[in-house]
Amino acid sequence: MEKSLYFEVEYFSLNRIIEKLDFLQVEYQIEQSQEITLFVFPDLPVRIYGAVREIFGRDCLPYPILK
Repeated sequence: MEKSLYFEVEYFSLNRIIEKLDFLQVEYQIEQSQEITLFVFPDLPVRIYGAVREIFGRDCLPYPILK
């Protein structure tokens, strides 16, 4: 999966978000560190992005490309 965008979330909301994304059959990865949890996505079609944005309640951030 080519990482394109992400949402940062609170740990306590993980199960609710995972359930909704799995229902939509959206491809994603979860990246966790001690401080943050990220839901990372590839480029999404506009219609799917709208549904994902509604789940998180905000716009995504571009995934950092580190070289």
